[in-house]
This record gives sequence, C-alpha cells and structure tokens, in this order.
Amino acid sequence: MRNAHLALNLNKSSSYEMRIKPRIWQDSRGTLPQWLHVTVFNLDKPECLGRDSQPIALLTRTRMPDLPSVLLHLQADMTSNLIFDSSQASFPVSADDLAKLTTFTLRIYKDIFNKKFEINDPAMSYWFAPVMKHYHSVQNGAAQLLDWETINYVHANVEWRWTIDCSTQELENRYLVDRWDGGRRFWAIEVLPDLRPEDPVPSDAAAHKYMASILDYSVSLFPKARKKAVWRKDQPVIYAHRILHRLNWLDEFTEKELNVSKIAYVCPEPLLFSALPTSVAAMAYLIPSAISRVESYLIALETCDMLGLTIRPDLALEAITKDSDNTQEHRQEQIHLQRGMGKNYERLEFLGDCFLKMATSISIYCLYPNGNEFDYHVKRMLLICNHNLLNVAMEKKLYQYIRSLGFSRRNWYPQGIKLLEGKGMNKIEDQVYKHVLGEKTIADVAEALIGAALLSSNTAKMDMAVKAVTALVSSPDHNATLWADYYKLYTTPAWQLGSVNAKHISVVDQVEQQLGYRFTYPLLLCSAFKHSSLPDSQGVPTYQRLEFLGDSLLDMVCVSFLFRQHPDRDPQWLTEHKGAMVSNKFLAALAVRLEFHRHLRFTGHGVETHNREYAAEIEEIAAEHGSSSRDYWTTARQPPKAFADIVESFIGALFVDSEFDFAQVERFFDDNIRWFFEDMAVYDTFATRHPVTRLHAHLSVALGCANYRVMASGVPNAAGTLVAHQVAVVMVHGEVVASGTAASSKSAK
Repeated sequence: MRNAHLALNLNKSSSYEMRIKPRIWQDSRGTLPQWLHVTVFNLDKPECLGRDSQPIALLTRTRMPDLPSVLLHLQADMTSNLIFDSSQASFPVSADDLAKLTTFTLRIYKDIFNKKFEINDPAMSYWFAPVMKHYHSVQNGAAQLLDWETINYVHANVEWRWTIDCSTQELENRYLVDRWDGGRRFWAIEVLPDLRPEDPVPSDAAAHKYMASILDYSVSLFPKARKKAVWRKDQPVIYAHRILHRLNWLDEFTEKELNVSKIAYVCPEPLLFSALPTSVAAMAYLIPSAISRVESYLIALETCDMLGLTIRPDLALEAITKDSDNTQEHRQEQIHLQRGMGKNYERLEFLGDCFLKMATSISIYCLYPNGNEFDYHVKRMLLICNHNLLNVAMEKKLYQYIRSLGFSRRNWYPQGIKLLEGKGMNKIEDQVYKHVLGEKTIADVAEALIGAALLSSNTAKMDMAVKAVTALVSSPDHNATLWADYYKLYTTPAWQLGSVNAKHISVVDQVEQQLGYRFTYPLLLCSAFKHSSLPDSQGVPTYQRLEFLGDSLLDMVCVSFLFRQHPDRDPQWLTEHKGAMVSNKFLAALAVRLEFHRHLRFTGHGVETHNREYAAEIEEIAAEHGSSSRDYWTTARQPPKAFADIVESFIGALFVDSEFDFAQVERFFDDNIRWFFEDMAVYDTFATRHPVTRLHAHLSVALGCANYRVMASGVPNAAGTLVAHQVAVVMVHGEVVASGTAASSKSAK
C-alpha cells in the first residue's frame, strides 16, 4: 500500500497562472498603424440568424493566421459555421480613417454591449468594420470590402434622432437601445397605429418591472427620475422584439433561453435609435463568440511556437482544451463542464501517448543496440512517464496555455483601452488569472500535443510528431527532429551482416511467398524467430529486442486505424478494442495463420508440445468457422505467449530491414490484420471481458459510482528517480481501496 500512496501525486492539483489573451495584441499595441490586415467574420448560413445581416471585419496590425471555422448555435436547432477569412494583403489607413474605425468599434461596444471605452487609437488591440453585403472573398481587395458609407455615418452620428414628424417607415427596421437599462435592446418591427402610449401593455409582452402602460413599459428610469420625466402622449407605438442578451453562441440554447418571451411594445421617445444598421448590429452580437474563439486559437498557436512546432490551429486548440474538472476521467460524469469549448484533449492524448511510446522505443533501440529488453523498458519509462512529462511541461510553463475556462462574459473585451462605463470598469488591467490543474492533466496535455503534431504531420514522415516528442521529453535518449533521423541513429550490428546459410534463405523465401516482402538481411528475420530459450549463435540475439520495438509499432498502427475509423469513440472504448487487436489470443492465431510458428526456434519438449497442440487447435477452429469468420480466434484456449511475441518481433524486423519504413508496417497491417477488425462491434463482448474494463463497468454501471479512478504511475525510489516498476491503484471517493505493482502499467492494472 506504500507504493500505492506514492502514486497519488497523479491526483495532486495546484493553482497555476493562466493566459487570458494572446501576446499578439500586447506586442502590437502602442503605435498608430499605417497598414491594417483584414479578417472577415462571415456565416455560411446567414439565414439561420433570422435577420438580414452583413459580415464584419476584424482589422489588425499583423496578419491573422488562417483559422478554422467555428459552429455557432444561432436559433433553436439552427446552426451555422462562422468563417474566418483572412486576407493575404494589407491596406493603407490614414489617421483620419483610423479615427473613424475607432469610433465605429467603440460604438459597437457601447450600443450593443453597454461598455464605454476611452478613445485611444494607439492602445487599440484591433478594430471592427462593416463589410459590404456583396462580399465574396477577402482576396478581392481588402480596402474595397469595407462599408465606408456606414463607417462615416456612425462616426458623424451618435444616434439617429426621432422626431414626431418621422414617417412610419423610418421607425421600422431599427436597432433600439434602452438608455437606462443595459440589458434591454430591441429590433423595431412595425408601427401599430391602433395602439397609444397610455394603453395597457398587451398580455403577450415580455415582462418588465414597469407595466402600467406602454409608455411606462418603455422607460427604465428609477422612480424619482420617472416622476420628473415628461413624454409626448401622441407618439406612436412600435411592435418590437426584445433581443435575448446572449453572448455565448458557441453553446446550445438552454430551455430557459428558448422559453423567454421576445415580444415588446415600446414608444420611440425614451429610447435611443442606434446609428448602427440592424444588419450590422445583428452580426455584431456574434463578436464575443468570434473573438473568444480567435483568441483561443491564437493562444494555442503560441503554445506551438513555444515548443517550435507547426500544428493545425484546430488540433492545437483541441490538445490544450480541458473542458471539465475531470476531463481525463473517461466515461465518468463530467464535473463543472464548460460548454461550448469544442473538443477536449482526451482523444489526442490517447493518440499522442501511443506515438510517444513508439518514438521513444525506436530511439532507445537505435541508441542502445546491445541493451536487453529490461533495460529498454526502464529507459523508455524514464522518458514517457508522467513524472518526466510533468517536469518538462513545468519548465516550459505549459500550464499557462491550457484552456480550462469556457466562454467568459468579461474576458472577451479588449485590453489596453480603459473602460469608462459598464460592469468591470474597476478591474485591474494587469490582473493575473489562475486556474487549478491536476499534475496528470498537464502531462496529458503534453501527450495530446504530440497527438496533434502527428495529425498535422506529413503522413509518410510524421516529422512534426517526432519533433514534438523531443521537445516534450527533453532527454538525450530522444534527440530526433525528423523521422529520417531515426535510421541515421541506427548502426547496423555485425551479426546482422553475418554469413547466411540455406536454411536462412529458405525462411526468407517462405516469408516472401506468404507476405510479398523479401528480407534484405536474412539474419534479422532469423533473430525475429529465435526464442529466448536458445543460446546465442553467430551472435544473433533472441527476438526480445525486436519484440520490444515491434510491440510499439503494432500499437501505433492499430491505434491509428481505430482513431481514424471511429472518430466519435472515447479513449476508454478505443483502449478496450485495441486490446483485442494486440491480444495474445489474436496475435498467436495470426502467427499460425501466417505460418510464423513453423519458423519459431526454441528448446524444451513441454514447450514444443504446447505449441503443437495450440497450432492444431486453432487451425481446426478456423476450419470449423469458415473463411468468413473474423473472430474465430476468440474461442480458442490461451495460446503460447511466444506465438504472439514473434508477430511483434517480425514487425520489428520488418521495420529495421526496410530502413525504418513505417509504410511497410502499415502494409503488413492492411494485408494481414485490418480485415479482422473492420467491424469492431464483433469484439464488444471480448473487450468488456478485460478485467480493467469489467471494473469500470462494475463501479460506474452496477454501483452507480462516478467518483473513482483507476490509474498507474512509476514509483520513485529514495533518491527521487524512477525505477523499473509501476504501481496501479483503484481510488474510490479519494481513498485507495486496491493496488498492484508490476513492470508495466498494463500489468499493474
């Protein structure tokens, strides 16, 4: 139990500094720009907004990167992608133009979001501008895209002035602002000639604290001021829609939002008629969500820059997104879920963990050609354990970049300019934000970034993922930055180049006939089939080192298959079903199917009998089930472990012989393994028989427990360094109820 408690640091949480804004804004402020770059915010389904609208441009001192679109929930069951169209070119801007753009931007903040900021052009992080309705592409000319007529009008007019002489048509399709209540905004629909200001408020109107009459309903002054106010009794009544004060369009509508009444009846005199056209105001309501996601993308890309990596923005953000207090606890009810954040890191962590294992295995195999399997496991564990990943991540301050906070009504506003009126006006500009993260979360994000780098890499080379591993393990045992670097590390051992005999050539011929691949180095194939019960001959080692390498390669190709074939499955499901693909039962049956067992060299009569009996049984079962059966192997007895081992060692030998060509591993998978697992539903029962899976099911389903963890970690010795064993623990409500220790985390669990 002492070892179990040593592993509890996995659950340790601390408070860390968190970045709220990307550095690009701070680094670019302080000057009057002479050139601006355009990024247009545009909807692919603008009709889902329910109103006429026109795109809005984000104007910045530096060009925005190409960013993925984001899904917005605009009405109940109606969504649209918000597209970020970034211009390759900039356009010149004069001081006068800049002043107009500042006025327009600040009017957006004031009229729509009830925030009044100081006028300070050099301190602006960015500007907004309306885009012409006929916009098609930002590449057609940045300056010509902007609706300067609207910009000039807003700059010249604080509001549109209503008078009693205004026509009915002039009052329609207007954006109305309650001068005294920051939460009340309206779309003016039409004038109702049959209603008068002193008429009772119709029963279908949205509730308001003042309901004595329509005029009373239109005014939000406090009681004392209301008594002094004098309003015209002959003004018209406008039928309007009250605007839902919704800022987070990244999340689905709640029941409360759907049931809010929007109907309103107002008089024009007490209200402010905004100078903003309704088509601009309608789109401007999406700005908080747009800016929030843009800034998250930018912070994610800054994470990549810090690590020297080039990763797709959507994958980079996914890798650093922690959307609940227990994101890492797969299949458990999420605690304090931050809705609307998009995908979290858990699937990428699953993929990155697998690549990390493969990359470090390859590097260690190359750097220590004379090492034994035990030493390999120890060295790899020192690289991939959470302890090492956490230490490296802490040095790089990775915790600053992790996104653990969903959309914030307060944090999307710009920094740099002073807030003069509105909530938050006394907020400290340089306030340090913090968030609570578990140590395992930080390590998991490191692995997720490796997964994101892998998906951003050239499929054949995987260079960016290799570079990510080097950045995040920070060890001389992995210094590769390109996939090609691995083979450069490999020194062909003398035994691999040794003399060969007719038996060696015969095995090469048979494997070629069976698999279509001819080994260049027959002794490499000989090593793949040499059991540890045999002594060294000609210096040819047993298959254990190649098995170590092949195990990680097989894991990688299986995980890649599952990850791409099942994009909506959670890591727990992926882990369970990968277990079927790499199980001793399947691999042993595959060894017999490919006739590898005929090439296995070993000593021991008892072993020979077991091997022979199993081979005969599995061949008989395969014949009984027929050629179309994919899961016949699940009904067989427990196989000889050596049969499964030689499939992994063969894959390792194939990889080395092909000069580290992963495509050969993929071809072997496609030709010999993939067919069995094209329908993973066949293995649902097999997967759930795994003891760890059964434990999850018993706790979460049978007992209804959501507060438990099954975890494993390397155990430090007295000197604080990791030794070659892992401890697994089961925690229920924070208490360790069971533990196990073994050489690997899988065995410990």
